Amino acid sequence: MSGVDNGKSMIVEKFRRTHRPVSHPDREETPVLAVQMPSDPSAQALADRHCGDDRGR
Repeated sequence: MSGVDNGKSMIVEKFRRTHRPVSHPDREETPVLAVQMPSDPSAQALADRHCGDDRGR
């Protein structure tokens, strides 16, 4: 990825605004899902941040 202050977050937010979640009777549809990356970008750090760090360990 590129450095800071070049519009990456603004592009993601534009897509989130123009592709809103849709409710269906049996499910929720989320066309664009954005997450904040931890400062140490690893799969484990991302899972811990967004899923909690007590996933049956």
